[in-house]
Amino acid sequence: MASGIQPDAGQILNSLINSVLVVDDALAIHYANPAAQQLLAQSSRKLFGTPLPELLSYFSLNIDLMRESLAAGQGFTDNEVPLVIDSRWLLLSLTAHRLPDDVILLEMAPMDNQRRLSQEQLQHAQQIAARDLVRGLAHEIKNPLGGLRGAAQLLSKALPDPALMESTHVLIDQADRLRNLVDRLLGPQHPGMHITESIHKVAERVVALVSMELPDNVRLIRDYDPSLPELPLDPEQIEQVLLNI
Repeated sequence: MASGIQPDAGQILNSLINSVLVVDDALAIHYANPAAQQLLAQSSRKLFGTPLPELLSYFSLNIDLMRESLAAGQGFTDNEVPLVIDSRWLLLSLTAHRLPDDVILLEMAPMDNQRRLSQEQLQHAQQIAARDLVRGLAHEIKNPLGGLRGAAQLLSKALPDPALMESTHVLIDQADRLRNLVDRLLGPQHPGMHITESIHKVAERVVALVSMELPDNVRLIRDYDPSLPELPLDPEQIEQVLLNI
């Protein structure tokens, strides 16, 4: 009986990582690609003409249902087909299609591979969704940040009180910090920019920001060690750490 596989198609099937068999209605094997030979631990020559169930210690496939589906011109899929080969227990995903010459093409893939592929596809979809969400949020955040920064700059030029001018500088600095944070979220992950700066200056910027939210009866007392040298650091990361305390 012909295998129902054209030469060019046979080359493609031989390169697949999934196991592919061509069988007749009695499930006697007429073709097995290399992956199927490895799965069944038999050469193509030994497999030819052998009914598939005879090679297996256990094979749980609803053959009658598969035949009914194929007779109706439909494909057949069973995502959980347990079988035992040489004391090896496997769970396969099996798909069957009717080919010319009245033969059946069976494609079998270990469920571990299928699940890993499904998980990778799900993770990829989630990553795309998360990236799109971040991009949308970044757009919504950066627009008002630009307006706030511009308004703070105008106020700093118009306000005569040095204390109020300092408050506008705090607003400008924080708007820049948030913009940089959004840019880092959108761009590739890499270490932050390190500069040599006094930790006291970083702390003072945090104090200036926090002081704007304190009630009048609360006062921050700073006691810095003047002997501390300037350090290579990421000021924005240090500010965030101090704000989180």
